[in-house]
Amino acid sequence: MKEYLNRKEYDNGDITIKLVKMGCDIDEENNHRIRGVVPTEDGKQVFVEVGDIERPNKPYSFENLSKEEFLKKYPHERFLRCDFCFRVDIPQDYYHCYSKSLIGFEKNWYCDIEYNKNGIVTFMQKLNKNITDVELVDIDKNYIDDYCDEQGFYRLYDDRLEHSYVPLKVIHKTDEEVHFDMLYKCTNYNHTVAYEEVMRNTYTNYKIEELNDKFGKEKIDTLFSEYDKKMEELFASIRKNKSNDEEIVK
Repeated sequence: MKEYLNRKEYDNGDITIKLVKMGCDIDEENNHRIRGVVPTEDGKQVFVEVGDIERPNKPYSFENLSKEEFLKKYPHERFLRCDFCFRVDIPQDYYHCYSKSLIGFEKNWYCDIEYNKNGIVTFMQKLNKNITDVELVDIDKNYIDDYCDEQGFYRLYDDRLEHSYVPLKVIHKTDEEVHFDMLYKCTNYNHTVAYEEVMRNTYTNYKIEELNDKFGKEKIDTLFSEYDKKMEELFASIRKNKSNDEEIVK
């Protein structure tokens, strides 16, 4: 048997997932809200948080269901809900707490799954069929941040990522501040996921020497020159249009 911060793996392939208790205990085996990081069969690393929800009060009148239809739809007094389900091994998913590929799991009521240990195992098997048991751990043993750090799973923009900011264009410039369009790039720890986006960055009370050190003197000189030229052309066009208007008036 091999033990990790988030799981135990047995020689026969079975997995016991460790889930952190985030709510009040229901009994020795169950807590109202639990979370953990689950490895999928194809190597994804997924943060999951589930909890319990009570059967609605007489919804068969509200939903126009008969009592029999209501009990068929809600067979359990307490059933499972999934509040979060997203990948932590993708920087942008980890940052936004959202994975498009896992949207079918999140914010879902699983009315057919009773909220107990067996039901939680059943739900976890939707992510990894090798999960056969769950182990609840106290919140003071919350392993999630340590596990993600150990594996090199960081949120977008985290300084521990391999990332870069490349200025593309000066949008506006005064003596006090400069606004850049920036190309942000990052990769995760093992270079399997790359991400990039164009963003707006503002530097206030900037010093040209600091920008030169950060992005390279040649790059900053080029972008500032392009901006100054663009402004000169804009003002020249304004002056020309104004002059033409005055000629028309005469």
